[in-house]
Amino acid sequence: MKHRALITKINELLSESIKALGYTLIDVEILGKVDLTLQLFIEHLSGEPVTVDDCSIVSRHVSAILDVEDVIEASYLLEVSSPGIDRVLKKLSDFEAYLGFEVKVKVIERIDGRRSYRGKLLNLDQDQITIRVDNQDHVIAISNIEHAKPVLTKELIEFAYSKTKTKH
Repeated sequence: MKHRALITKINELLSESIKALGYTLIDVEILGKVDLTLQLFIEHLSGEPVTVDDCSIVSRHVSAILDVEDVIEASYLLEVSSPGIDRVLKKLSDFEAYLGFEVKVKVIERIDGRRSYRGKLLNLDQDQITIRVDNQDHVIAISNIEHAKPVLTKELIEFAYSKTKTKH
């Protein structure tokens, strides 16, 4: 991935500063090759839903840091948003929140000739997940996961909706 080192640098540069504002930097993505878009996905440390005002606060803060540090040489568009219910799963706590739901997982190194999995997230351990695909369980090391996301299903939408209803 061309932007991997830059994403790591941006993550390291911004994480603590965003945390000081009361948010967690969930993910960083860079889209495009010439006209770049830098996407930052945030959540409230409190667990409250992210608002447009929250995104604006973080955007202004991050813009100032990125301007001073000048880590992105090309011009870019900055987008700050909530990761949504079909967010990228990276940390153990991310996977824990989606136990029992259907997920899509792409691995870095093939397991038995396979790189992609789509099935129910059954279990997680300190360093691995278990996913059931077509009535067969597959154990995947988290360090071998290139990309993982929950599948947007009716059950997931109902679950997310019930969580927001209980917070208000």
